[in-house]
This record gives sequence, C-alpha cells and structure tokens, in this order.
Amino acid sequence: MVGRKHRVRRLLFFFLGVLALVLTTQAASVAAEKIEPLFLYKLSDFEGIVPFSGVKMFSDVVFNEMYVLDGGTIRIYNQAGMEVYRFNDDGSLGNLYGCVVDKDGNIIALAYDQSQYFLIRCNYRGDLAARLELKNIPSDVQAGFRPTFLAYREGHLYLADSGSMTVLVTDEQGVFEQSIDLLDATGLPKTRRGSTDMMGFSVNREGSIFFTIPTEFCAYRRSPNGEVTSYCQRGSAAGKFNVAAGIVSDDSGYIYVSDKLKSSVLIFDNNFKFLRQLGYRGYGPYGMIIPEEMAVLGNKLYVSQGAEQGVSVFSITH
Repeated sequence: MVGRKHRVRRLLFFFLGVLALVLTTQAASVAAEKIEPLFLYKLSDFEGIVPFSGVKMFSDVVFNEMYVLDGGTIRIYNQAGMEVYRFNDDGSLGNLYGCVVDKDGNIIALAYDQSQYFLIRCNYRGDLAARLELKNIPSDVQAGFRPTFLAYREGHLYLADSGSMTVLVTDEQGVFEQSIDLLDATGLPKTRRGSTDMMGFSVNREGSIFFTIPTEFCAYRRSPNGEVTSYCQRGSAAGKFNVAAGIVSDDSGYIYVSDKLKSSVLIFDNNFKFLRQLGYRGYGPYGMIIPEEMAVLGNKLYVSQGAEQGVSVFSITH
C-alpha cells in the first residue's frame, strides 16, 4: 500500500511538472506574439526630418549612437534621433560602402578607390588613423572579391560580396580567419553564382549571419557552427515575401525582415515563426515606402526608406 502511494505521488508530481512546462511554454509564446513596435520619430537635423533615400545604417553600442552612410558622408545620430556630427563630406576618406565601430569606439570603414577596396580606421571624430592591410587572404578567395557589406562583432570583421555570396572574416587588424560560402550554405546549385544576389546581410553578437535572397523569397540564418535555417514563403499575405530585403536580429533573438514591395517589416521569433507585420505602403507614422536597410540599437529598430522618406525609428517592447 505504501509503495503504491509513493508511485501515485511520483506520477502526480510528473504530470504537474509536464502541465507547468506546457503552461510556461504557452505563456512565453503568447508573450512573444505580443511584441509591439511603437513609432517614435524620424532621424532629423536642426532643419527638420532628413529626407534620406535608401541609406545604410550602423549601430554604435559603445556610445549608443546610430551611423548613417549618406552617399559618401557619415552622419551620426544620438538616442533622440538628432544629428550630432558628420564627416567625409569632401570624400577625402574614399568612396565609403560601410562602416562599423569597434569595442574601443574607433571607426572602421570599407572604402573603394576605383576598383580596389580597402579598410581604414578612424577615431571617433572621423580623423584617419591608419589604413588596414588585409593579410593572409587565400588567392582563390581574393580573386574577384568585391565586398559591399561590412559588419563587426566581438573582435571580428565580416566583409560580404553580395554577388558571389562570399563572406571574408578577419580579426580587427585585417588578418584572415576564414571564408564562408553562403551560396553553398543555402544548398542552391553553384551554377546560380553570379546570378543570385543577396540583398540583406547582418551579423548578430553571437556571430550568426543573417541574409536574404529576394529571388528565392527567402531569409536565412547561418549559425557559427555552420547550421543553416531559413524561412521561404512567397505571396502577398501577411508572413509571406514579395521582395525580401534587409534583415537584422535584436539581442532578444527577434528577427526583422523588410519587404520592399509590400512596404512593411515582417517580424519573426528566434525560430523564424512569423509573429506580425509592421507598416504598410503609404505615408504617416507607420507608412513605409520601399523599406530596405535596417539596424537595431537597444530596444529601437531603425528602418531606412526610399523616395526621400528618411529613416523611421520604432521602439520594440516584448
């Protein structure tokens, strides 16, 4: 009788534990689905909202500032969305394609001189400190490599060529560490190389690479161990892609993908479960026109638009 009571009690505790786990999972799922983007403002200067069109953006977690690459000029914005500084108006640093801020607050920029690319390091004021020489790059990787994206995470630089879909990873001094073939990671045939471009590219703090291929209606994540997950849905309904463009992930694991044709941002959880769609084609606080590049800084999502609609900033609450 006593043994039977113990077995019943153990079974009761087991089922209570399973029930608690189920309820906790359901509660977490409901909480995730309640993610609420709130429009805050558009990036401005002392003359008003800046009518940017299709600019690139880079977050500075050291000083909590946002960098906007407008043509060849880098413009820096504080947490209130106001411009506080700019440099390279005269193009003296070269034709800039991207910039990042390292852990010490120094600026590293990707620049081109005619057909040759190079990296430069500047201080926080944009004054040139040094030109970084890329070292030990294998000849088969270097041949034809033309990076259009630059990212920085935890002491590593990521240079990505959107055409070949190759990523070159170096340390902060430009010393080669590895190359990553994103086309191969997707499983697409090698014959597609050169005709399949990625439009969005970013790297989160864990070193996972996020990218989009609009012609495949897909968003991808490649983890540091090489595992690839994807979300591919074609259509006009919520949760499906027309033209998948920019892609970023925040520190909570939420994934944001802009759709240029739908003029909206699709929001997913860390497992690529679709949660909601932000924005619509039109004007007003939540209206968007050709959204493309995005960036995350703290709990803020920055969305760059075309047609001189500037950069919209949203607060994300979970």
